Amino acid sequence: MSVNFQLDEDEDRDPVGPRPRDPVALFTQAAVDVGLLKQGDKLDQNVIALCMRVVDAAAAIGDQYRIPDMPEDTVGDHIRAELYD
Repeated sequence: MSVNFQLDEDEDRDPVGPRPRDPVALFTQAAVDVGLLKQGDKLDQNVIALCMRVVDAAAAIGDQYRIPDMPEDTVGDHIRAELYD
């Protein structure tokens, strides 16, 4: 008995690894969670700017710490990669 498999890999349709984050969506959901916005409302650009300042502050703290598996990167680099738009 012969079995033929055809692998159909399409990175656009089925990407490998975690999905990229959407910082604005994350900040918007946080604003909804704490009652600043109603579901479906959009964040004001000034609030997004404030959120990015918080990301900068957190990343600056994280810059003091190296990632063991990636010694050239810091925790701050990882924070920026996840939360910058």
